[in-house]
Amino acid sequence: MNNDKRVIVLVVDIDDDLGREGFNTPIIGYENVKETAISFGLKRPYDSDLNALFDALRIYNELREKGYSVEIAVVAGDYRDRVEASLKLNREIEIVKKATGFTHIFFVSDGMHDEQILPLLNSYGVVIGVERVVVEQSRSIEETYILLGRYLKKAFTEQPYTKFFLGIPGLILIAYVITSLMGFAGYIWEIIALVLGFTMFIKGFGVFEHVMNYWRVSPLIGLMMFFSIILLSYAVLVNLLIAYFYGVSIVSLKLTINLSALPLILGLMVLLSARIFYKLIKGMPGLVWRDSLLMVPLVFFMVFINNFNGELAKISDNASFDSIINLLNSQYVSLPLILSIVFSIVIALLFIMIDVFVGKKS
Repeated sequence: MNNDKRVIVLVVDIDDDLGREGFNTPIIGYENVKETAISFGLKRPYDSDLNALFDALRIYNELREKGYSVEIAVVAGDYRDRVEASLKLNREIEIVKKATGFTHIFFVSDGMHDEQILPLLNSYGVVIGVERVVVEQSRSIEETYILLGRYLKKAFTEQPYTKFFLGIPGLILIAYVITSLMGFAGYIWEIIALVLGFTMFIKGFGVFEHVMNYWRVSPLIGLMMFFSIILLSYAVLVNLLIAYFYGVSIVSLKLTINLSALPLILGLMVLLSARIFYKLIKGMPGLVWRDSLLMVPLVFFMVFINNFNGELAKISDNASFDSIINLLNSQYVSLPLILSIVFSIVIALLFIMIDVFVGKKS
C-alpha cells in the first residue's frame, strides 16, 4: 500500500469549456467527475476536454488498484482573461486542497496549456505525472470524406459557421453590387479587404463576445463598450476616407485631427472606464490600477493634440511639411507628446515585470 502519498488526479480546463456548458467547478470525487464527463459528452462529444476527463477516470482506477490513496477533481479557469483564469484556478485548487488534503498531483490535460499550469501546480504539491491526451484520428480516405462532409454541413447549416461561409461572401457580393452602381467598382478589392480585415479583427479579438460579457454583468457597461467601439470605428473610417480623398497633405492632417482625434481618444477612455467598472463589479479591485494607469498617457496625448491643433490652424494649407517639424520643435507642443510616450513605455515595462514576477511566484 502507498498510503504515504495522497494523490489527486487533476483535470485542468483552463478555458472553462465546462463552465460554458453550465457545469460548476471545482468537481471533486469519482462519481461526480464520471457524471460530469457523461453529461458533457452528450453536449460536446468531440471536445478534447471530454477525452481528458475519461482518461483521468482511467488513471484514477489504475492508481487505486495499485494501492494509492487517490482522489480525482476537475478545476477550470476563464476563457475571457488570462489573469482572471489564473486567479480562478488558484482559488479552485485551494478548495480541492482543503477538501482532499492531497500531497501529490497527477496532472491530466489536452496538451494545450501545460507550460502555463505546471508552475501553479508545483506550488500546491509534487507533480508526479503529466498525461497529455492526444485524440487519435483515422487516416483512411473514407473517414476524411466523412469529416469533410460534416464540416461542410456545419458551414452551411449551423451558427456561427454560416456567418463566415455564407454571411461574409454575401456581404462581399452586396458590396460589389453597391460599388458598381455608385461607379466605384474599380475599388472593389480595397473594399473587400476592408470588410474582411474588419471582420477578422472583430472575430480575432472577440469584440462582440466581450461586449456581451460586459452586458451580462451590467447593461450600462455593455453600452459603454458598444459606444467605444462605435467611436473607434468612426475614427478609423474617417482616417481612411481622408487619406483616400486628400492623400498626405496639410489639409488631410488638419481634417484628421479635427474629425477623428477626439472620437479616438474619447473611445479609448470610455473603453478603459468600462473595464474599470467591470472589474469593480466583479470584485477585482486589485486589477483596476492597470486600466487606471493607462489613462495617464491618454490625458497627455489629448493635451498634445489640443496644443498641436491650435498651432496647426495658424499654418497655411499650402505650406510644406517642414512647418510641421518646426511645430514639433516647440516645447509647448512636444512636451505633452514626449510625456505620453514615456509614460506608455514605463507602464508597458511595469506590466511585463509584474507578469514575469507573478509567473515566477506561482
